[in-house]
Amino acid sequence: MIRDLIKSVTGAKPEDLRRAALISVLAALACAIMPATAMAQSAVNINLGTGAGLTERVVQLVGLMTVLSLAPSIVIMTTSFIRIVVVLGLLRTAIGVQQSPPNPVIISLALFLTAIVMGPTFERSYDAGIKPLLDQQMELPEAFEAAGGPVKQFMLSQVDRDDLALFVRLSKITQPKTAEDTPLKVVTPAFMISELK
Repeated sequence: MIRDLIKSVTGAKPEDLRRAALISVLAALACAIMPATAMAQSAVNINLGTGAGLTERVVQLVGLMTVLSLAPSIVIMTTSFIRIVVVLGLLRTAIGVQQSPPNPVIISLALFLTAIVMGPTFERSYDAGIKPLLDQQMELPEAFEAAGGPVKQFMLSQVDRDDLALFVRLSKITQPKTAEDTPLKVVTPAFMISELK
């Protein structure tokens, strides 16, 4: 029955199909045995760098993966994204519709508007810290401090001073002389609370 079906569909004899199947299996096996030749590429080579121990590279890799997994949260916490989403959500409610536009559309609009609003800040942050780090003109701690400066200035321009004072008290640090002297770990939660108001 299967032979008749194959013959009616393909018009080929079962012996020819067996031969074609055998050739296909052998070709696939050859590709599996010799992947570099089959793909016209060299074998995969993972270079963990020279001059540093394996443990140091593993710790750097774990740190990089941690930063990459937290990057969306960091972007949400340190930009105007929260405020824009809240405003767009209130606008949707004010229009009188509950589900139109849907949440993914509002989030997409908020991301786009955040990129426009934060563009100059991101450029200053890149120029101050990331570019010198990539050019090996700064070490990582200095670059982090320099790249965080423009973001911190943006947050300080938007933060409510009462919220900032609250988080300075809660963090139990010495009272900074100016708002610019406040550490980033205190400015960020104050900014987040201010964005929700």
